[in-house]
Order: sequence, then structure tokens, then C-alpha cells
Amino acid sequence: MAVDPTDNPTVDPGTMTVPQRVALLISDAAAKYKVNLVLNQSTRTPEQAQQFHVCHMFLYNKFKTQRPKHLAADHRTIAWSHLSKPELAGKWLLIDSSDFLLTKQGTAAVTAFEAGKVVWAKGQEPDKTASTAAMAKFLKQHHVSSMAAPGKSGCGEPCGCGGGASKHVTGEACDLSGMPELARAVARDYQGHGDPLDEYLEQFRLWRPMAHLPEKSREEWHVEAMSPVKPKRPHRDHPIKHLHHPYDAKSLIHSSTA
Repeated sequence: MAVDPTDNPTVDPGTMTVPQRVALLISDAAAKYKVNLVLNQSTRTPEQAQQFHVCHMFLYNKFKTQRPKHLAADHRTIAWSHLSKPELAGKWLLIDSSDFLLTKQGTAAVTAFEAGKVVWAKGQEPDKTASTAAMAKFLKQHHVSSMAAPGKSGCGEPCGCGGGASKHVTGEACDLSGMPELARAVARDYQGHGDPLDEYLEQFRLWRPMAHLPEKSREEWHVEAMSPVKPKRPHRDHPIKHLHHPYDAKSLIHSSTA
């Protein structure tokens, strides 16, 4: 049976790792609300996180202030002129550039040596349209639709944004399906004016930093450890308003950021 940290003073989620807190949450949600939460992605490899990050930073970059070192005309994303430099092929941090730099035929771009310099082989240079489509397809296949942090702190080529490693890599974040069902279950008996699910998660020293962002950036399934300073919560006039989120099957298609 789940151990409720509010009933047992010997249980202190604040001393636990995020996976341990999430395990406690999953157990308690099943016992108290008959809701089955499923851990979708507790960790990512640094390589996988960097793949997500580079594609995200080239395609749209949803970070508020974080920018790649070499900017495109939109002043947000990685410049194609830099991303496609032949001398950088094989030098991307953690990942293989040939996975994403594709020719018009959809094959991996190939380098050659001419006059002591690395160049693209004739007819096998990367095509922006094909490469863009490959990156977009990759993110869609992995349900990455929001911010994606680097696989290693400091980042590196071809992005060079200097950002910190993904919390999915460091073990500081988890993604859970079943959160809409839990939100509805918790809200049934809630009489306060905060967010019922957020307040329930606080018992386990967990919070959802992206649950209340605009819809395109919203991730209601992503949980992290609460900081020592209690995060600010949106105030609502009535608890029923917390069900304004699209708590349906679509909300289970997710990414991770974070």
C-alpha cells in the first residue's frame, strides 16, 4: 500500500531522488485514486537528448532566451550556413551529422578533400529542404514538440548555445502518462482555489514547470523536483477551471524538455 508522506512524518520526499518521488506518487495515485500512472521517459541518453536539441534549435527554438551561437535571419535558430559547413561534418557534439544532413535524394551528405580542405562531394551536398524535413520527421516520431535541452552541459557544435544538460539526462525530470485522469480524480473532492493536481504533487515535492504555459509549449505530463523555494502557482477563481486543459488522448503525445 502507498505511503502518504502527509500521514507518515518519517517519509520525506525532499530527501529522495526524482525517480523515487515519482515511484511514491505512482503508488499513492493507484491506492488513493485508482489511477494508473505510467512512467514514459525518466531518462534519455546524452546522445538522444542532443539529437532532439539540435533539431529543435534549427527548426524553431522555443527557449525564451537561449540562442545558438550562429544565428539564422530570425535571430532564434541555427543558421543553415553554419549547420551545413562541410568542415563540421563528423564534429557535431555527441551525434552524427549524417543522420540529419541529407541530399536532395534523401541520402546522407558526403564530404571530400580538395586542395587540402574538406568540401562536399559534387552532387552529394546537403539540401536544406530535405534536411529540414528529416529533422521535423525525427522530432515528430519521438513526440518532441516543445523545448529540448542539450545532451551535455555547455552544448557544442553545431549549436553552441551553452545551455545546461537536459534534466532527463541528469535524472531530475520524468514524463508520466495518466496525468489527465489523475487531475480529474483529484479535482472531484477539491475545495480550494489553486490547482488541485499541483497541490497534490507538492506532497511528493514534485511540480510541473510547463503545465501552465501556452498550449504549444504546455507539457502537463512533465514533472521535476520542487526547488527549496516554493514555485509560484497560477491562482484560479474556482477549482473547475483547472479542467480547462485538453485532458484527452492528445495530451499524452508529449516531449520532454526540458
